[in-house]
Amino acid sequence: GPLLACLGCFSIQNNSQFALANSLLYAHAWSLHTLGALDYMKALRKQKFFWIYMVQALFSTAFWWSSLRKGLEEVTLSAVFPLLVGPIFQYGGRWGLYEYIRYCRGYPVAGDDKYDAFETRKQMGELTAFALGALLVFVEF
Repeated sequence: GPLLACLGCFSIQNNSQFALANSLLYAHAWSLHTLGALDYMKALRKQKFFWIYMVQALFSTAFWWSSLRKGLEEVTLSAVFPLLVGPIFQYGGRWGLYEYIRYCRGYPVAGDDKYDAFETRKQMGELTAFALGALLVFVEF
């Protein structure tokens, strides 16, 4: 994900807006490391930041998709798919990793010590934000 993000930032030539949107999308995704570390050190409770994180996800994803749409001359799957490779690896990798962690922990449920409501709910929220953003590109309003 990170290397593809760096390479994909300037994929749309002469479009600084997409470069900014790409940077913000990954900054949002990687901010979870800081949030998790601060939660681990008991400096804050990340559960309290869930909705703030999800609203930020929606806006950063919508901005990424709208910048992609404005930067492409023609919006087709063959034009969009190469730009999706980085985010697919980034988000697919982190979702897959979390599912593997859940598997290793025995799929904890709410109430278990090992259950993480933030991470569990975040999966569907990020997927929904990305899908809503895609509607901006492929559906003309």
